[in-house]
Amino acid sequence: MGTFEEILNKAKRGAEAVGQKTGDFIEVTKLKMAASDVDKEIAATFEGLGRLVYDAQKSEEDVSEMIEECIQNIDELQEAADAIREQIYSYKNMNRCVACGAVIDKDAAFCSKCGAPLTVEEEAPAEETEE
Repeated sequence: MGTFEEILNKAKRGAEAVGQKTGDFIEVTKLKMAASDVDKEIAATFEGLGRLVYDAQKSEEDVSEMIEECIQNIDELQEAADAIREQIYSYKNMNRCVACGAVIDKDAAFCSKCGAPLTVEEEAPAEETEE
């Protein structure tokens, strides 16, 4: 009966792994949809900014405050989109190259795009405190 239990345990572990992969796939899909929504909002804000500048030029109004608000909104949206993408990379076991920004495998030693060496950040030693 030991062999049957081993087979059953292997099947269980396999099912758990498939379940985890499916869960990760669903999360990545949700994150991609969220990133797409943020990208659409960024595009709409850029369009609104362009219209604002055009209308201001035509009417010779000072809309610098409104322009600054649009710029801040775009910056915040881009940070949100970057955070979502970082979550996606985490699920996919990917990183960004610090030299060129390319998306690469976490285990890579060198960037496949620019060839830069990818160093793993070493954990800083804990500072000793005097008591």
